[in-house]
Amino acid sequence: GVLFDRDEALGAALGEHLAHVCSVRLNEPYSGKLGLIYCADKHAQTHDRQAVEIEVRQDLAEDDAFVTKLVDAMSTFDWRRY
Repeated sequence: GVLFDRDEALGAALGEHLAHVCSVRLNEPYSGKLGLIYCADKHAQTHDRQAVEIEVRQDLAEDDAFVTKLVDAMSTFDWRRY
């Protein structure tokens, strides 16, 4: 899941980009709204940045091949646009 509160455009763009690697849902398995990504959002606001969180199933987080694909995909996302 790609979780976000205020930064919906960033969350949607990242979700679309990561969909080439895996199944992606926005604000699932839980919503980033209403303070549920408080720490990331608070630090982002302090530094005039946007915030998203990535939620990965535990079995996939332990799969080296999947982790490599995910890291590669995240490294090719154009973060500067946001």
